[in-house]
Amino acid sequence: MLENPTDWYVIGGLLIGAIFGAIVRQQRMCLVAAFSYPRLSGDYRYAIGFVAAALVGISGTQLLEIYDIVDISSAPYRNATLDWLGVLLGGLVFGIGATLAGGDAARIVVLAGQGSKSGWIALFFFAIFASVAQFGLLAELRVGSTHTTAIELVDSDAGIASMLSGGCNTARPDHQMEKTP
Repeated sequence: MLENPTDWYVIGGLLIGAIFGAIVRQQRMCLVAAFSYPRLSGDYRYAIGFVAAALVGISGTQLLEIYDIVDISSAPYRNATLDWLGVLLGGLVFGIGATLAGGDAARIVVLAGQGSKSGWIALFFFAIFASVAQFGLLAELRVGSTHTTAIELVDSDAGIASMLSGGCNTARPDHQMEKTP
């Protein structure tokens, strides 16, 4: 049954997701709280928790790639462009939506799993609008803005090592500036 590596990836993903869900539920972790609590109450516990989680996630991903356990380079989100406008607008929309919904996507999933009606409603609209942005009415706008504003990476690699070593080039190949003699 588990001879195919994909089976192991699925089982590993489900296991990690279950552990993550249990931690988020128990600790009431939420990205909105990580940003708002330090400013509102001086409580940095959620912020420190998210920094630690990000460091573990990034380090773990890099170790999986370094030791050739998982081929991260073939992931669709790791490509030769840095979509700075998409990151800024996506972050803004995420922040507004998370604030209005009462938590980030992970927290909303936990609330829905606990039977919260508002959690189910927020989860439903989160899924609908994510699908609309990825595949529906907003997909053409998203792809067009990416092609217009994205920065091409010199090394054709969005890996952390490449990015930190100066692998960005602001001139896109199809928009090369004329060289002056």
